[in-house]
Amino acid sequence: MAENNSTEQRPAPRNRFENLLLALLEQKAGAEEVWSYPIAAIIDPSSACNLRCPFCFQADNPDARSKAVMEWDLFKKLIDEIGPYLYHCDLFNWGEPFLNRRIFDMIELVKSNDTEIRISTNFNRRLTDEELERLIDSKLDILTVSLDGISQETYSKYRVGGDISIVLDNMRRLKRLKYLKKSHKPRVDWQFLVFSHNEHEMKKAADLACELDADLRFAAPFVYSREWLSSDPRFVRDEYKKKEAAPENAKETDPLEKRIKKLRSNEKHHCDWLYLNLTVNACGTVSPCCTVSEESLDFGDLNTESFRALWNNQKFRAARRIMSGCDRRAASGDSLVCRKCPIPHQQKDFQSYAARAVAAASKNEQQRAAEMLVDYRQPSATSSLFWRSKNDFENIFSILPFSVRELVRHRLRHYLIQGESAKKIVPLIRKIIF
Repeated sequence: MAENNSTEQRPAPRNRFENLLLALLEQKAGAEEVWSYPIAAIIDPSSACNLRCPFCFQADNPDARSKAVMEWDLFKKLIDEIGPYLYHCDLFNWGEPFLNRRIFDMIELVKSNDTEIRISTNFNRRLTDEELERLIDSKLDILTVSLDGISQETYSKYRVGGDISIVLDNMRRLKRLKYLKKSHKPRVDWQFLVFSHNEHEMKKAADLACELDADLRFAAPFVYSREWLSSDPRFVRDEYKKKEAAPENAKETDPLEKRIKKLRSNEKHHCDWLYLNLTVNACGTVSPCCTVSEESLDFGDLNTESFRALWNNQKFRAARRIMSGCDRRAASGDSLVCRKCPIPHQQKDFQSYAARAVAAASKNEQQRAAEMLVDYRQPSATSSLFWRSKNDFENIFSILPFSVRELVRHRLRHYLIQGESAKKIVPLIRKIIF
């Protein structure tokens, strides 16, 4: 059966804020086919890496993904289409982003849409002063540097093949150049994964962070080997603690079964990754989320499909049905990685971006949203993207910030005063505005 490509014929959201509200509405409704664009993206500039960290999939299963550097033409085509709607973009995933020599062009292109950008790096490629200056001029928001120790011996135990002197030199020169350029960007986020072999250096790391003008953040690694785990329970992931506490003969519960029960008890629970975020690999394939390490489990390929066709293809639609609890045993979804979600605890990862974006909306964006929401005529070529039924209005109204709700109420009261209630105000709307 041919796929329904009706999305191709529908008008695109007029601006980023309108798209955000549409995405939240579609997520809340558990829509299978979506009109909105993602509000965030994870785009991998390079799947190759210059280190061999023991618990990274690159070392554990090096053939699971092809090594690639994203082609500029593919990146530009994608950003030209989805860039105007993005609030946040991570330019990293499986590899080292600075191995892509056009990384600075990539940052600048994404930033041209006033999108918040973060890069996570091992900083083990020695950057020239010119490259560091360009990094500063690009207005990159956050630079996360993975540095798990302050001595070469400690650092290289996990960051195999790494040279701590290169990392520290890059960080010191970046600090100096930011000072000379009077720039506070990028903010340097020092991520220190805490293991048993490096926890004794945590205090000295805090002192060094002040010298480097970096925000130090201690984090729990994705490690499930007891010999590597920190003695401090704060830096042992909850999943490992639960695994240790479970009886050896305990029967593993189907994760989908547990998720379905949760979905039925909470109608608002629909996976963020399938509505609010797009994950693109360096070779151009698209994954449902950032933890899918095997290329064979990807949902599509931007080299052969348009974004709109891929975003609503058979796999994405089946995944949305599964995650909404509407079609849990669908044959089309049996082979999907979503059936055994590897990160059920991270299915709401993008709500914070959405909340910040809604709260930061300008008065003009709020006014336009209010006008759009009040336009609840029958569907036509010129009517609102959102308004299709009373339930649609109730759903979208419930996720609006207070200021937008007041604007909507004001416009609806105006209709009542003008005597247009018979035509425009339904009982549900009366309840909302009074």
